[in-house]
Amino acid sequence: MICLNLVYLFFFALFNSQVLEGESAALRDEFSKNDFLQIAFQLDKLSDTKRDLLIKDLDIIVIPTASFSLENSVTSNIAQKITDLTEKKVNILTDKTFERQEIADLSKDNLGTISKDAAKKAGSKNYLAVILFDKSKDAPTNVGIAEGGRTIAFFEGRIAELSETPSVLDDLRVSTVLHEYGHLIGLEHNNNEGCLMNEKVESPGNNWSSSMPEDFCDFELSQIEDLR
Repeated sequence: MICLNLVYLFFFALFNSQVLEGESAALRDEFSKNDFLQIAFQLDKLSDTKRDLLIKDLDIIVIPTASFSLENSVTSNIAQKITDLTEKKVNILTDKTFERQEIADLSKDNLGTISKDAAKKAGSKNYLAVILFDKSKDAPTNVGIAEGGRTIAFFEGRIAELSETPSVLDDLRVSTVLHEYGHLIGLEHNNNEGCLMNEKVESPGNNWSSSMPEDFCDFELSQIEDLR
């Protein structure tokens, strides 16, 4: 293995990361499977994470806490929608580390550590962690926030305030994860009322409207194609 890594380092002296960005996408994907090469060729950048979330099989790791969890019907719907979008396999995993306690620290570093630890335990290389909280102190109207490239802070306490109808709340839970997933793959907010990346989906005010979008619109789907 050491000799093989030295051979790859020799190629690194000949080909810089710009080459791997272009026509050698297949070589880039192959190198990204090896932790040593991923660092040597600088393939652990945020741009690579965004691309991996879109073009590779994905593990969604749900991290419930003492007060909050997600029903299987919700996570299955999320997995199906991302599968339909990416045409890749999506697995739903659950990390129960915090199921008997709460996570108080919403700092980016802490969320990233929790996500990486969960992925390491699951043996997952390409993952998206969904961590359940009550509400955000910094953005109390938000139902979710995308953090650190692979993490969604999901504010179940805030979502529960928006409707008394279970089916409406489930739709909102799915839309929240998809919206934040959109941010993680590179989409920005837009002003189109019929699009999932409208800012109102992330911060819907006092009431969730049944007219709120639940899927990426044609404009967003075109953007996603450009990101592949």
